[in-house]
Amino acid sequence: MCEAISSELNGIHLKDKRLNERSKILIETLAADPQASINAAWDGWTETHAAYRFFDNVKVTPEKILQPHIQATKNRIRTQSVVLVVQDTTELDYTKHPPEDLRCLNTKDRFGLYDHTYLAVTTDKLPLGFLAMNSITAIRKLSAKRNNAAGVRSNQGGVRLRLTVEQRNLDPAKCTS
Repeated sequence: MCEAISSELNGIHLKDKRLNERSKILIETLAADPQASINAAWDGWTETHAAYRFFDNVKVTPEKILQPHIQATKNRIRTQSVVLVVQDTTELDYTKHPPEDLRCLNTKDRFGLYDHTYLAVTTDKLPLGFLAMNSITAIRKLSAKRNNAAGVRSNQGGVRLRLTVEQRNLDPAKCTS
């Protein structure tokens, strides 16, 4: 599995040869044990610190890292007659250890972000890959009337987004990049 992930993400272009090479090392190391934290994935502080510096670099963005995977997902979709796109929004609460630039969630004393993902799967439940991942760092509080109109349920003054599943028949010839 590690080689497949590394191979798929081999097309990362960060406009810096050193960063491109570092991305390969990071991906291979993190893919070897996906449940491990960054600190646990490496043997020493030097490699761990290098990983944090990589992710903190302004040239490194989630979009650039995921671009080759998203393209490979679109290529896999072209081979299917029917694809389900599952959407999910997950709340990531970092209140206990908030980074400096994090915004409030649904109350002024909770910090984090909402991660919205789009996963393509076949009707046989085979995951084809991600089509998009969006991080929402702040969310406006919606009125109860607007919540109901949008199909969003309110929860203790906050907003709970619902899981949506869409099924569309895709013509593989029309699936563009």
